[in-house]
Amino acid sequence: MKYIGTEQAEASRHHGRLQPVPGVRHYQAVRACRLKPDLEGGPGWTFHNAPMLAFWRQRFYLQYITCPVEENHPPARTMITSSADGKEWTEPVIAFPSYVIPVGVYSGPDGADLPSGSLAVMHQRMGFYTAADGRLLTLGFYGISPVLSVMPNDGRGIGRVVREIYPDGSMGPIYFIRLNAHAGWNAGNTGYPSYTESPDEGFVEACRLLLQDRLATAQWWEEDQSEDGFYPLTGYKALSCYPLPGNKVAGIGKNGKYALSEDDGESWTETGEIDGLVTAGSKLWGQQTPDGKYALLYNPSPNNAYRWPLAAAVSEDGLHFDKLRLIGGEVPPRRYTGFYKFYGLNYVRGISAGNGTPEEDAIWVAYSMNKEDIWVARIPVPLVPDFRDDGDAAAPPADTDTDTDASTLEGRVYGLSDTPIETAKAAAPMPDTGGSGPVSAAGQPCEMPALSSSGLEDFDRWSIYRPKWSEIRLRGDSGLILSSRDPYDYVKVEKAFAFRAGHQTDVTIGIRPLAIGTVPLTIELTDGRGETAVGLHWSTDGRISVLQEESGVFLQTYEEGAEYECVLSIDPENGRLSLSIDGTSAGKLFEYHAAKAGTVAFKVGERPFRVSLDTPLDGGDLSIPDEPLLPSAYCIRYVKLQSSRYSNRVQAERR
Repeated sequence: MKYIGTEQAEASRHHGRLQPVPGVRHYQAVRACRLKPDLEGGPGWTFHNAPMLAFWRQRFYLQYITCPVEENHPPARTMITSSADGKEWTEPVIAFPSYVIPVGVYSGPDGADLPSGSLAVMHQRMGFYTAADGRLLTLGFYGISPVLSVMPNDGRGIGRVVREIYPDGSMGPIYFIRLNAHAGWNAGNTGYPSYTESPDEGFVEACRLLLQDRLATAQWWEEDQSEDGFYPLTGYKALSCYPLPGNKVAGIGKNGKYALSEDDGESWTETGEIDGLVTAGSKLWGQQTPDGKYALLYNPSPNNAYRWPLAAAVSEDGLHFDKLRLIGGEVPPRRYTGFYKFYGLNYVRGISAGNGTPEEDAIWVAYSMNKEDIWVARIPVPLVPDFRDDGDAAAPPADTDTDTDASTLEGRVYGLSDTPIETAKAAAPMPDTGGSGPVSAAGQPCEMPALSSSGLEDFDRWSIYRPKWSEIRLRGDSGLILSSRDPYDYVKVEKAFAFRAGHQTDVTIGIRPLAIGTVPLTIELTDGRGETAVGLHWSTDGRISVLQEESGVFLQTYEEGAEYECVLSIDPENGRLSLSIDGTSAGKLFEYHAAKAGTVAFKVGERPFRVSLDTPLDGGDLSIPDEPLLPSAYCIRYVKLQSSRYSNRVQAERR
């Protein structure tokens, strides 16, 4: 197995300077907040990690592990939330509760016993199993960490538990499906019965078939580590398996380890390492995509504690991977400190074969941000960027230009359908943008006449990043409404557009501020690989400024409820940008710090600082209160792009 591509990520950049896959949509499913009471009392728990996904009976199920503060620090629970669309998630419920460790059995690495009342921690790499009869099982593992540095997947843990998820979302009793007998655990010293004692014969049969499924149980070895012959493949972590041509199977684990099987996991080749792959200790996820190709998702960085970006390499045969593309490059600050709370997009995991297929033109994955928030992402297939390797658009408009002065190409326009498809619930009410129309922060209606044509017709190609304390709403009669009240993050939508060498590009944007709260709006133009060339900042005190690098230039004030048309004219070949608002020029030319015009992005909200490779891991909790702010809301009325060819004379002068 080998990575044969030439693309590599720049570790100092959250986006890695990689070309993005267009239309990827990130949704925050679980947001940690210590100010929100825990469901069993006390402050909210702030360590959330190891998410797993399944799609069953037209519904997503998401499992993850949680602890009060940090990894390996009990108590610990496994939680489950579900969603009909992958965007809005139910309030999480406990799947596997905290577990008191019986005394007199465990013996740690130093031979010491545990004090009475000690609690287990949870650690599992497999969360769901769909049985042949259609039952959905969820599984977890009770491990033991007497101190933070002792990992619960060292073979000394208690055992693996299972329960059934019913069609109405409720769950059956908890049973042990496999105990770590070699570590001294048996039916007499554990707190749950064996699955064989269940009165439900169908459930017992489903568990029996799971135990016979070599590919499914291959994911268990890491916590078990028994030498009783149950595991044909050993010596790996976080295994994911996918089918290969010729009835073969590939198994990929942490640190780029892999093995191959020709008999559905009954036997395996020797474990090797994927040649040419740059990665560290975070998970890798491999799967076959609906278009018949293969995707390998991972953090292409050697820095284990700084896990960005999340990227995908593509393969035709499942063995040779190429074309490293950006899936996620957003890294907000970590709000709560804790042991092993590494920065970035941790532990990506998709839907294992047999656990459901939500769509025929996309794959879904889950990951943990900073090991405190749980996210899911919808990734369109095929994994093709909107830009070719030379930086130009992958699918430019028809070439209708001539060499005459001021000739124009047909304007490229991107945008929205007439149906509201993105909504979000925040911790407190957002400004109401439904019913008779938007309202201001003061509660006054903002009249917004219907648009005969929004000029925004292909929103499915826009990328989305949406925290829970934010909202994205589409209205065909008004535009795209973004609102946020998060003190640490922003909601963001972004679209790549075509740029042709030898042309000036005009970006025309209609904006209406609906509610000026306590978070700003920023409009950014980038080079298509994440580097911001210029920004237009709409502050919460009603000021519009041009942002370039670390400086800002004030342009004018703005008011809630008014509408503004901004025109940004980009001359990349000459490195200049001119700007006008409602026909009034800014009065000066600005530098355009990019070789290409690549994407336009809209962000509502801001981060208190940028996480970098120099951000300390052991810093304390952040000081800004982690509670919802007074929301701001902005409506993007339209986004129109038009390219004009330079005259022959101008081009000759530049040559």
